[in-house]
Amino acid sequence: MFEKRGVCLAIFDEEAGPISVYFKGIEKAVANKIALKSMISSLSLSQEVDEGESIIPLQEERKSAFVFYFAIKDDKARGGVRIGTLSFVVEREDSELLYRFAPILAEHSKRVVEDVKKYYVYRQPVPQVLMDSVNSMLSIEFERAVLPVSFKEYLIRSYLSRETTFHRSIIERTISISRNREVLGEKIDIVGADREQNIFWALISRNFFKMNNEEKRNLCLYINKLRENIPSLEVIFVLNEVGLRTDGTFNEKTVEKTTQIQRTSEVDGKEFDLYGTDDDGNIVWAFLSKNFLAMKEEELDEINQNIFKLKRTHPSMEVFFILAEVLRTTVIQPPKPDFSGKPEGIKKILGAKREYQELMESLRKKEK
Repeated sequence: MFEKRGVCLAIFDEEAGPISVYFKGIEKAVANKIALKSMISSLSLSQEVDEGESIIPLQEERKSAFVFYFAIKDDKARGGVRIGTLSFVVEREDSELLYRFAPILAEHSKRVVEDVKKYYVYRQPVPQVLMDSVNSMLSIEFERAVLPVSFKEYLIRSYLSRETTFHRSIIERTISISRNREVLGEKIDIVGADREQNIFWALISRNFFKMNNEEKRNLCLYINKLRENIPSLEVIFVLNEVGLRTDGTFNEKTVEKTTQIQRTSEVDGKEFDLYGTDDDGNIVWAFLSKNFLAMKEEELDEINQNIFKLKRTHPSMEVFFILAEVLRTTVIQPPKPDFSGKPEGIKKILGAKREYQELMESLRKKEK
């Protein structure tokens, strides 16, 4: 797999333009073209984005590249920031595999970029320690990697690979993944296990906004049950899939055509963490990390309204994902059960109404 692979580190120079400061496994002429094309790709994105990725074709060279772009602080650069790209280059016939391995490549790229920020000095020779770090991209053991088989799995790994050390360690420690596995009487979409086959993370996906109170309550109670009964479980991810078609669904095939994943803080005044675009730059999905399981009803309504406002300005958007991270210490509040249609339920409603009427009557008397 990826028998012929190369790597290229490029930095934007105000006088010379995009330049390849280090490369291996490819010719210098190819490295220079990759530096130019990867930089154009990164600069075409929102300037507020300080980190992200894309997969670009190199037609003349019959190659494709996974490009991780980043910004490093530099007082000598315009605006105090210098743009750089790290490209993993493969033969054109292997380009489809780049999409499947994107979360893994992003994870490794993040580490290399940390070394770039630590060791790179503008217009100075690249030190050996940084060369070794860049070269590590060439020795990734893809054959041993656990591959995502669905978009939601790809999405969660894309998110984890871009976040904190804790999040990235989840990918590193995951030795096996089970899908649609029954745990404590319920099926879970994805379950991650460590070397000892202990479950230490899980992903549950639902359309939370379409669930009634009883369904939401049962979900929260099940999450608490998992935390109480599985000591090795560190985090449960609950993915709220808000389909933006009129029937509340989304076309997964359209979403899977994502060619760029961008990390940003704001689009059209709405904040979220990641969004994916197609070949034409249209937003097809967006992703926000927020603990909606602890939100009040009015807060959920506000998020829902913002999502559909975004849909009006970006009609190509198929789905909005909201991710709740439930750690062992995370507080979640199960909703109160809905009143049933049984007589005792009706009595409660009538009783509450009577109490309200009596309260209002007493207030009127006091006013008199």
